[in-house]
Amino acid sequence: MIRKSTKGLGTKESPLIKVITSIPAVRIPPVTAAYRVAHQKDLLALLKSELSGHLEEVLMSRMRGPLGADAHWVDKAIAGLGTNEALITDLIIGRQPSSLSLLRAHFTRSKGKPFNSFILDDLSLKTRTCFEIALNAAWSDLPDLGNGPETFAGYGFGTAQSFPNEPLVQSDMRDLERAMKPGGGVEPIQLATIIFGRSPVHLNRLQQVYLQHRRSPMTRDVKKGVSGHLRNAFLYALEGGKKDVNGCWRDAKMLHKTMEGAGTKDLLLIVRLLRAHWDKARFANIQAAYYAHYGVQLREDVRKDTSGHYREALLALFNP
Repeated sequence: MIRKSTKGLGTKESPLIKVITSIPAVRIPPVTAAYRVAHQKDLLALLKSELSGHLEEVLMSRMRGPLGADAHWVDKAIAGLGTNEALITDLIIGRQPSSLSLLRAHFTRSKGKPFNSFILDDLSLKTRTCFEIALNAAWSDLPDLGNGPETFAGYGFGTAQSFPNEPLVQSDMRDLERAMKPGGGVEPIQLATIIFGRSPVHLNRLQQVYLQHRRSPMTRDVKKGVSGHLRNAFLYALEGGKKDVNGCWRDAKMLHKTMEGAGTKDLLLIVRLLRAHWDKARFANIQAAYYAHYGVQLREDVRKDTSGHYREALLALFNP
């Protein structure tokens, strides 16, 4: 069907969208390999020659698969003129340590570039130091998670246990008392060691304890004491464990941000929607969180904010 949709004069976009968005993640590598054998052509090269714009980004990224798409977006976020900070944050922060290791290995193998230094060389001062902590961190509350199971998409949103390590929570709270001074002073490196080195389950409980101690949400105090890229990275991690422990509420909020105000942030919408859709059960939870918070279906907001075959491709990601 892919061959038929691209053969002859003009690309038949609708059939191409239908077939590409219906291939399960685990079937993408054998499909691309079979296409190469059958037609002596690289499937991604074919799609690049046939497509353009946002539709090209959607369909090519989907045919790269979960890890391949993430590696592509890391490269895209850094290689252009100026760092796409929001994109790097989405791809690195809050990611399960074993999943980050998979991405590191895939990126280095496919791009021929050292993953950590490629990212860190584009950052400076304390932001660089804090992201170095994030790139090398294990989740101290779940020391065995690096060898644990992940979702099939390779993101590892689930955790190995559903209860926090209370002694570590209390220890972190004492450290936070020193790192976050009343009135807004923050020691970001000490903060990064905690926020980037703990699971969403732990951060959920830690934020409850922080609120009890300080009578102020931890996210509010981070906003007061930290600015720029680093503030957004801290908030991304904390919100991944603020109202749930699997990041669905945060991801619903981040999807909404791509469509609020004047103009759609199309690349971030594509990235966030594609990354969300691989795990269908989790995607359903994100859509439920979106509706609960904004009173409108995510699919409907996507439909209103996009058009043409680009809209058709994004809406196809909602199919079961």
